[in-house]
Amino acid sequence: MGYIERFHPEAIALENVRQMVQNRKQDGYTRPLDIQNKRLSKAYICASILANSCEFGLPQSGNRVWMLYLRKDKCICHPRDLEADMKSFGKTVYV
Repeated sequence: MGYIERFHPEAIALENVRQMVQNRKQDGYTRPLDIQNKRLSKAYICASILANSCEFGLPQSGNRVWMLYLRKDKCICHPRDLEADMKSFGKTVYV
């Protein structure tokens, strides 16, 4: 997060464990993904999917959360379009 907030890249692609979309007691029963999206939502449009990594040709099996952030001042697409594009790659969209 420190790098992102300092350098403001135009696009960010992240991947993390499935637990990013589960409520956690230590976060006040908030999903870590929601905390991350809230922190980045001022400058970025956000979309994410839950998908099995082997669907992308990676040598591992298991559901992972894939997140894409595009800087609002550089993006020409609408957030709904980004969400729709992400849906075509995964099972479930979490925004």
